Amino acid sequence: MRRRSTWVALIIGGLLAASLLASAPSRAATGAFTEYTDQALPYLVYVPSSYTGNTDLPLVVYLHGCEQTTPDVAVGTGWNQEAEAAGFLVVFPQQVPGLGAPATTGNDSNCWNFYDPTAGRTSGETADIAAITREVMQKWRVDPSRVYVIGASAGAAMAVDMSVYFPDMYAAVGVVSGCPSPTAATPPGPSPTGPW
Repeated sequence: MRRRSTWVALIIGGLLAASLLASAPSRAATGAFTEYTDQALPYLVYVPSSYTGNTDLPLVVYLHGCEQTTPDVAVGTGWNQEAEAAGFLVVFPQQVPGLGAPATTGNDSNCWNFYDPTAGRTSGETADIAAITREVMQKWRVDPSRVYVIGASAGAAMAVDMSVYFPDMYAAVGVVSGCPSPTAATPPGPSPTGPW
């Protein structure tokens, strides 16, 4: 009898949770979601439906973790819905196995090569992500003082790299389950002084 009452409670609880979720207001991502392949790395951009081209919007650059793809994280993280609700653009660069600096051997796990000692402002995936950021800023009206980079796992370490190599491009960095990059701790060459 006890076992049966446990199952009944679980079923009722599940039905209650389902009805609450079904009645909760949802924020649909109704803007434009487009893939671009004209840079060294492909990327997706979400443009909220409120975008008119008359106002500069903030931009978030989201860097995925290992074994993730940009479509997966765009849906799984909810960034598109947040961008729709708050009115900002999101770009999702995609790491591509086999691309990147010569020090890499083709990252079959889709991990960013945040540990690449040859990366910097002009080489490696850091330069590729910066080029994507610049391109998005040229295609849409973006507030250059509100460009942010955030990542999860290997993407978090790469986000740290981006903030070190391009402090003049990104206003803030977000690190989710990541670590400091061993190469970004002491970037090679002089400190950046000019435009990106």
